[in-house]
Amino acid sequence: MLRRRFASHLVDFYLADESPCVGLPAHLDEGRAAPRRARMGDKCTLPQLEHMVALLSLLARAAHRHEPVARTPLSLEGRLLHMAADEYQLLGHGALLRRLLKDGLHVAAICDLCEHLCYESRDATETALHVILSGIDTMDNEQLGPYLTTFCHVVDLADSLAAWRIDWALQRLLHVISNNMRYKQATISCMRALLSLCVLSSRPRRWMLHQRALWVKEWLLSGLSSQVRCTAEHFIKAILAAESQPSAAAAGAAAAGDTAVGAALPPPPAGLAAETGAAADFGLTGDAMATEVVTEMAVEPSGAAPELAVAEGGAGACSPALLSMYEHLVSHVVLRELRELPAAAAAGAQASKHPDDVPPPRLAPYFRLCAWCARRGAVSPSLRVEELQDLYALQDGHRFECDETKREMLSFWHAATRASFACVARAPPLVAPPPQALSAAFHRLLDSFVSLRPNERFLEYNRAFLPSFYGLLREMLDCPGGDDCLRVLVPHRNWEWAIKYVIVDTAEYVQLLQTPDQEPDPFAHTLRSLLRSSAGVNADWRLRTLGVALSSNKLLTNRANVLPLLVICMAGEEEVATACE
Repeated sequence: MLRRRFASHLVDFYLADESPCVGLPAHLDEGRAAPRRARMGDKCTLPQLEHMVALLSLLARAAHRHEPVARTPLSLEGRLLHMAADEYQLLGHGALLRRLLKDGLHVAAICDLCEHLCYESRDATETALHVILSGIDTMDNEQLGPYLTTFCHVVDLADSLAAWRIDWALQRLLHVISNNMRYKQATISCMRALLSLCVLSSRPRRWMLHQRALWVKEWLLSGLSSQVRCTAEHFIKAILAAESQPSAAAAGAAAAGDTAVGAALPPPPAGLAAETGAAADFGLTGDAMATEVVTEMAVEPSGAAPELAVAEGGAGACSPALLSMYEHLVSHVVLRELRELPAAAAAGAQASKHPDDVPPPRLAPYFRLCAWCARRGAVSPSLRVEELQDLYALQDGHRFECDETKREMLSFWHAATRASFACVARAPPLVAPPPQALSAAFHRLLDSFVSLRPNERFLEYNRAFLPSFYGLLREMLDCPGGDDCLRVLVPHRNWEWAIKYVIVDTAEYVQLLQTPDQEPDPFAHTLRSLLRSSAGVNADWRLRTLGVALSSNKLLTNRANVLPLLVICMAGEEEVATACE
């Protein structure tokens, strides 16, 4: 076949009028156009050409390469055959690669061919990646699969050009994604392909982490749709979790089909799988691990306060990559770059015609990611209470009901405060602010807008919001200057309102009375601590709260909350006498 230049004939046959082998017939004048070739098949019955692509790949891998390195890891074993130089160049011609990828014929064979041609070859790499990136830039989302799969295989090549190839390819892919951000599905497909590559290969993953300034803000904060921003959140969590795993353990998990690696990773955004389809298989080595990384995610409960990673390993137990990413993320808060985004979200909500429309969760993925980092022990010495208070006041001032951005912002503030308390050695300013700043932030939190409508949407939202809200108040009482905060809490009308409508009149949010067979509830523990702190400093508060509890018509039906409240309030003879009356 090689002696008869069979590969050239196949390429010429396949490309037809687009073939670089085509010349004018000798009997035609130079001024006359060559006749067009008849195209095989039609739109409904295309010819079966998959085996042709496999044969081209096989012939290329069976022959000597016309490169300084004649053999590649994909070359066939045994003696290599001779292929003419022009025929070898034809197999890597842009016209052939462009047509193969567009038709999506035998993608595995295309990947093998491109890897074989690009190995230790800068020119072949640039040609192939130029064709691939042009296709990613111009094709519809449904046609991107072959391009993204081949891109991942070429970029993942292990040779002396790997560092140059990764830098060259990923910079241009980020540029393509940036230019096409308005196309939601195509953007998500590109991000998922890149995730598959980064999870399985350390070089591109570390390049993305090192070059975070090129993409994190644009994807996570400036993404034009919530699906893109949620995908960016999931992308960052996955590569950070993969970076923290030892490579040997990751390889073992991939070989054994173990879900331990996947279990350490965060859950994909709710509804994202339904929006974009199941996790894509981009055909890289270790597909089992890629599937686990993307799909086998352990769900982190939003209503509870997860234990910090530093609780066992001590301060600084998280990876350097996570610390660097966290510092980069919170720099947007410190530099006050987020102030205009809540205003943009408010404008979008005000334009809505329906008053009960859910506000756009513009910053929810960002704050959810920051909280995820903080729960794993990341601490920033530059994060201060004043910046968080200003940002929270701006968001809360819109008075959105079921505001996901506010909920995730508060969850981050709570997680960051807990992480700062665990980092005693450095005494971060978040838990050691000036007393006036702490008291002002505490007062602003108590003034928060909260709606307790008795329908399922509000119940679900508040079950996630209230534990972080009161958990943060409890953490702030432990800061230096917490006594001033307690003096703000006790007479505040919203605290009295919460006792009546969150504890006394309903059991939808918390159950203060915990039996030994029940799983401990952090929210119940937080509320009992706040109630005891309030009862310990003010007798008038105890009497008022006692009156609220005893006058409720839910005294018997909600006794799991009312009885512990009565025990806390009856700290002296006066309260006992009042209760008896």
